[in-house]
Amino acid sequence: FWQNRIIIPTTLRKCALNKLHEAHPGIVAMKSLARLAIWWPNIDKEIERYVRGCEECQRHLTDFPETPLYLWNTPDYPWERLHIDFLGPYEGQMWLVIIDAYSRWLEVFP
Repeated sequence: FWQNRIIIPTTLRKCALNKLHEAHPGIVAMKSLARLAIWWPNIDKEIERYVRGCEECQRHLTDFPETPLYLWNTPDYPWERLHIDFLGPYEGQMWLVIIDAYSRWLEVFP
C-alpha cells in the first residue's frame, strides 16, 4: 500500500489502465479515478500517454471545446462577492464553506 492505495505491479498496469479507461473519461477524470484506489510510480504520466494514444478520445476532443476563463471583477469592499460551496462528506457530515472574495476571509459551518 501507498497512502491507502494499492500499488499495482508492472505486469498488471496495462490491465488497470484499460479498466480505468473503459468509459473514456479523459485525462483529468481518469487520474481522479486512479487516485481513489491505486498507485505506481509515474502513474499520472502513463495515464496522460494512454489517453492521448486513444483514437476515440482524440476524435471526440473537439466535441467539448475548452470553456474560456471568466475573470471576476475585483470587489471594492468586504462581503461584496462571496464564493459559497459545500464540502463533504467530511468526518461524517457536510460543511458549508463561504469565502469573501475581497478579504479572502473563510467561514466554515457544519
